Order: sequence, then structure tokens, then C-alpha cells
Amino acid sequence: MDHPDSVMYAMSSFRRLLVSGEVTREVEMVAGTTAWLPAQDHRGENTGDTPTHVVLVELKEPGPLAGTPDGPLLGPQP
Repeated sequence: MDHPDSVMYAMSSFRRLLVSGEVTREVEMVAGTTAWLPAQDHRGENTGDTPTHVVLVELKEPGPLAGTPDGPLLGPQP
């Protein structure tokens, strides 16, 4: 999936494996967590015991880190 800069709210606790090119990252989120997601193209796989339920708000305009070395990170950022 290709996402622009986004904000994610976890409605349930979950664990997922995210893959983007050669980069792989295991992500675990607790229900109620809100996280910043820089623009990214990835695929995900549920690796936990619970379904993944989130609200994802995709921004129309890039965030302040777009196009910088700190911008293209995979997965939710604290």
C-alpha cells in the first residue's frame, strides 16, 4: 500500500510485520496509541493473535519531514 504522511490511531492492540523493499520491521501497537506515519509504500502481515483495527488519517499536504533523510521511515513513529 502506498500512503502519504499520516496519523494512525490504534483501536485495538495488534502486532504486524511491515515490509518495504529490503526493509522489514515488526510493529506492536497498544489500543489507544496515536502515531505519526511518514509517507511510505509497504505491505503488512498480521503476526499477532488479534485483528488489526486502526483509524488512519492521510494528510493532503506532506508533513515537515517529507523529502529529508528522517522522512522515509517504515511503520509508526513515536
